[in-house]
Amino acid sequence: MKNALEYDIGAKTDVGMRRSNNEDCFALEPSLHLCVLSDGMGGEAAGELASKISVEEIGRHMKEVARNGSAPLLAESSAQYSEITNQLAGAVRRSNRVIWEAAQQHASQRGMGATVVTALLNGPVMSIAHVGDSRIYLYRGGQLQQLTLDHSLVMEQVRRGLITREEAERSEMQNIIIRALGAEENVEVDVDEVFLMPGDQVVLCSDGLTRMVPDPGIAEIIADAASSQEAADRLVDAANEQGGEDNISVIVVRVREPRPRSLWALLKSLFLN
Repeated sequence: MKNALEYDIGAKTDVGMRRSNNEDCFALEPSLHLCVLSDGMGGEAAGELASKISVEEIGRHMKEVARNGSAPLLAESSAQYSEITNQLAGAVRRSNRVIWEAAQQHASQRGMGATVVTALLNGPVMSIAHVGDSRIYLYRGGQLQQLTLDHSLVMEQVRRGLITREEAERSEMQNIIIRALGAEENVEVDVDEVFLMPGDQVVLCSDGLTRMVPDPGIAEIIADAASSQEAADRLVDAANEQGGEDNISVIVVRVREPRPRSLWALLKSLFLN
């Protein structure tokens, strides 16, 4: 499917103010319109390895899909979603399996894991697949909406009505994750499909941003920034200004109408293709 929209993408990762190493990792695959962001856990080297595996395996899987039309899903396909969304979920499952197997084979890597958020932009449809508490937001019409559900203990308590969202944001148990890549041989992956419009902005981020900068602050920066890269830079800066207690990674996507083609490009498409 040819893209009916164009995307301006900016990204940044930073170690933060308190950590000595960066366990976050992200990748952009322009040819696939794929964004992947992962936050590693499990100790310095192991956390870095887990997030790196996550990002690399998801990219490898989706490149295989682009070449061959499909790749092993490691689970049943969901009739509710398109084939490309099912393949994105399969890519996340594949990364989980590789992380889990690596941890079984090497004692020094036992307990390593990662969160991950992925967005694949296919024309007006954005496919989402995620595990953990890294987030994807949609900024549209002056409103910021969280598209993903945190797989964390405190947010599970919020969903069950046991505590308020405000109490969750102040809780000392925010870092307890109830679902992550690498914890078990198989993982449940949350997926969704969102229709995009020109003017939309999409934010993928690790919790190093969301624990430091509240949603209204994220929305204000997104609305005010002149470009997606400026938005990513300013979001990371804002998290560091508030203490930078964790690694911070941000990907910002701006959706726009395709630019009119030049007369030469139009003639070329008509007579040379």
